[in-house]
Amino acid sequence: MGKRDKLKNSMKNTVDKMFGNKERNEIIKDSLETSLKILKESSDFNPILRLAVSGICASIEILNKKTKNKEGMLQMTADLAAKAQELASLKGQGNSSEVEHHFEELAE
Repeated sequence: MGKRDKLKNSMKNTVDKMFGNKERNEIIKDSLETSLKILKESSDFNPILRLAVSGICASIEILNKKTKNKEGMLQMTADLAAKAQELASLKGQGNSSEVEHHFEELAE
């Protein structure tokens, strides 16, 4: 193994140690977010600092909302897939013509 491979493996191990623990990353993120909010509230003496910190806090809030929306969409997709499987299993169980008509509408 050459120097380049050793350096590459060393970097990968370092990155894995830094970012591999989700729980620790959440604690660090929450701590940083809280610290920024405190700094924003206590930076009345410097309007430029207050604006900069407010922008960072707003960006973090947007990222948090986006992450929650993504998680919600994944859950909704899983729920819809489960309902679709349930409907597919009920489809061939001798339903009335009205129910069959609804199935055909849903299929379109």
